[in-house]
Amino acid sequence: MFRPSLKVIRRLALVGAGLIAAATALAGCERAAVRPPAGGAASAPKLELQTCRPRLFLRPEPWAGGLSVAELRARAAESPFKERVKSLRTTLANLAIKWLITGDEAAAGECLAGMHKWSYGVADSEDGVQLIDLALAYDWLFGWSGFAEADKRAVEKKLLAAAGKCREELSGKGAHVYHTRMYAWCAALGVAGLAIHDRQPAGRGLFRFSQEYYQGRLVPARRVQGGTWHCGPLYAMNAMMLPLLQYLEAVKSAAGLDWFHTADPAEGDWLREMPEFMVWLTQPDLRTVNYADLTERAPAKHFRFALDIFAKEYRDGHAAELARRISEQYQTSGYHAEWLYLFFAFHDPKVAPRPFDDLPTFRVFSREGTGHVFFRSDWSAGGTLVHFRCGDYFDDHGHFDQGGFTIFRRGQLALKSGFYDFASDHRKHYYQQAISANAVIFQDPRDPADEGGQRNLHYQEAATLQDYLQRKTSPPFVETGNLLAVGDPARASSTGKDFHFVTADLAPAWDAGKVKRYLRHLAWVDRKHLLVIDETETAAPEIRARWLLHSSAEPAPDGPAWQVRAGGAVLHVRPLLPEKPKATVIGGEGRECDVNGVNWTYLAARKYNAKPGARPDPALGLWRLELEHPEPAARRLFVTVLTADDPGSAAPAASARLQDGTLTVTIGATTVTFNKIEP
Repeated sequence: MFRPSLKVIRRLALVGAGLIAAATALAGCERAAVRPPAGGAASAPKLELQTCRPRLFLRPEPWAGGLSVAELRARAAESPFKERVKSLRTTLANLAIKWLITGDEAAAGECLAGMHKWSYGVADSEDGVQLIDLALAYDWLFGWSGFAEADKRAVEKKLLAAAGKCREELSGKGAHVYHTRMYAWCAALGVAGLAIHDRQPAGRGLFRFSQEYYQGRLVPARRVQGGTWHCGPLYAMNAMMLPLLQYLEAVKSAAGLDWFHTADPAEGDWLREMPEFMVWLTQPDLRTVNYADLTERAPAKHFRFALDIFAKEYRDGHAAELARRISEQYQTSGYHAEWLYLFFAFHDPKVAPRPFDDLPTFRVFSREGTGHVFFRSDWSAGGTLVHFRCGDYFDDHGHFDQGGFTIFRRGQLALKSGFYDFASDHRKHYYQQAISANAVIFQDPRDPADEGGQRNLHYQEAATLQDYLQRKTSPPFVETGNLLAVGDPARASSTGKDFHFVTADLAPAWDAGKVKRYLRHLAWVDRKHLLVIDETETAAPEIRARWLLHSSAEPAPDGPAWQVRAGGAVLHVRPLLPEKPKATVIGGEGRECDVNGVNWTYLAARKYNAKPGARPDPALGLWRLELEHPEPAARRLFVTVLTADDPGSAAPAASARLQDGTLTVTIGATTVTFNKIEP
């Protein structure tokens, strides 16, 4: 743990009368014994609710799990913290911790005024985040002489009312264990309860409710997804992990329970896995892989606060390395300004960054849940990253595009097309659908209303994991994909030195009356070539099967192959089967989001806020290449090789042959064999 020198402490003690007053107002920690909650985890230690101030994240005296106030002040006098003290503004927690560090009376007064103005509503995850902000400010400002008893009672009333509303929502029909709101509301009412339990008896009940909900509902749900997310990374960070990680840290400091390190691995392993998932999810340009409700512009900056917490808790050098890269990229702490208090509370400079070079180049997360698959050429800035997803439906922030992949190399070469605006026609008809992804879509031309989409589900009523699992085999059938094989040598092999593959069953994503069978195999060959094999069977030969590839630049023919250029790299697309596919290029301005001849453009979406005369942004997808079999057939086999390389490179020599169920694909000097392939 960080220990300040006596000289530093003496210097800090003289910064002003305000700070001296704050120091003398700190109360030593005492314990209030509380009975364990009914139904709590057997591995949970006895609760010891703290009565000291502060007690959320910090304590007045040194303790093993985090910082004391003196240690906080000492670190704030050194780099990289001292340069950012002046940036502690805007949010209540920022202002309160600024007073706690410096004794700044103006910051305390502004914080108190903000607490009096604070009003609550419980409609979405942001309301939970704001409630935590209020609870932290109340706890950290508690010792300020200007925080009168009447002020404290007024704030406590607000905390009780808002937390009670959260509990009401979690107890009602709106509860769904895979929606971000459940995490935010559980976390918020728990932090609020911890802030006031010694002054308001109802606070203990609030915390006990949050503990039971977290351990009894949220933790079991996480066992399916592990450390991954079905929703886009921005939703996961801002709406779920921002409140939840603060809750876990508050529980640690104010209740003596460390849920980062548990006796039962099932309770805590998902947390340990999450920073690894975040590292894999980050592109070399420090933007996140684009999937679900997320726009292409999303930076990994949103990860910064969580990386600091994970690095601190697990001494995770890879998390610290990604945090370091984010800080260098943005030439700041890398934090959003309103979250800066977390930097002071949790960034630990003693955790040494660990380069990514010792990580593998192939990783599968949540095989039976979200189904995230990653292939990398290496971990360099110029390396290639492939992301593939085949998993289940969890809530409405997911997309109906299971089986889609993206390819990044110095830019988006094969991208997820579109822009996120939840209530827009663009999202309904295009962005949330498989037609916006690099996937195979199935469309019946006999039905004018058929847009080639996967089953569109809406189910957000699973109060428990058991409720959710029951819906896999009963309506609305949330099972939408399965990773059948991961590197099974009985299914595939290669003569090359480096070979990884997965086999995905995507038929559950589609209406059984349209698609009878759909397997997609993705193989990573020699850390350079992505081999994509699609076995499809439709209910009728008239149903079209269209193989899609989205790009920012117009695909150009190159002999038997196609080329896509973007960001200082080129993607070679080599269709091998069918030997002479029907190829169509769709896109350009006015057709960037074309569905059956209708352009469902994001330029009309309210959140995009397009100015008059605005033109489509190529980074959001402007073109797509479509491949089809030349003649109608119920069974269709697509075999395609995609190679990301440098400008001026040529498409690799490649061929494919299917004989007696064995598919042999040659790419350069490497031969790949897949067994049990149907024509």
